[in-house]
Amino acid sequence: MVGQMKKLLLILVIGLFANVNAVKACQNILSFYKDPEVILTSGSRALGVQVLDAKAVKSGDFKSFYFVQYKMKTPRNGFVYPMFEMNKPFARGSVIYSMDELAITLSGYGDGRATSAGFSRSDNGFYEASRCLK
Repeated sequence: MVGQMKKLLLILVIGLFANVNAVKACQNILSFYKDPEVILTSGSRALGVQVLDAKAVKSGDFKSFYFVQYKMKTPRNGFVYPMFEMNKPFARGSVIYSMDELAITLSGYGDGRATSAGFSRSDNGFYEASRCLK
């Protein structure tokens, strides 16, 4: 009986860690959101900013939001990695917020840190997303 309890406990612990790791995985987003017409301002596009890739990580603090790190190439600064917050990065119709000054400048999307939700760099999933493409 004690042996079975230990096995059950081990299975539960492994299951919990597997779920945590699955939540933290870098996931591909819908290609629609990689379109420069969708994510960049016309000014950024005119300057030659290119969207190279983007990956999403589910936030553990917000039920339906993902932190999305982009990899972009700029003529002056080379590779840059703006961060966004999206509720549906895998389907059209997502709400998009900027999560840093770079994202605001390149995209023109509103500052997610200034919303009533108060998204921040310390939120669960932000750190993991910031490591997806670097």
